[in-house]
Amino acid sequence: MDRLEESVPELQWIGIDEGQLNSPERPAVAFPCCLADMAYVQCDDYKEALQRVRGQITLRVAFKRLGSTNTAAPRAVRSRSMGDYSTLQAIHKALQWWDGNGMFGKLRRLSVRPERRSDLRVFVMVYETMFAD
Repeated sequence: MDRLEESVPELQWIGIDEGQLNSPERPAVAFPCCLADMAYVQCDDYKEALQRVRGQITLRVAFKRLGSTNTAAPRAVRSRSMGDYSTLQAIHKALQWWDGNGMFGKLRRLSVRPERRSDLRVFVMVYETMFAD
């Protein structure tokens, strides 16, 4: 989260994903936000008392809907609405091949996919790393 705070100043809220975007009320975050979660998707015995862990970091990046992106919308409105993709690219630039100063294997992007919602624009970004635990 510190890496994103330093590298992606357009993010207004960075924290652990605790289901904030699933609330029926207004989510308790500022937009755009990035909510993170981590999973150990595979753990294999490595050396005595150590395991090799394949971890995945899932980021849910949410934006307020700022306007239309269709070709009938004014160019300025479309441009502002498409700016979300610049934020996604900044996140990727900050994380791809980053290794936390040697704390874990280099992060690599596995996927980016949109969630279909009518209230917010949400993208799910998944990165993978390896480390010993």
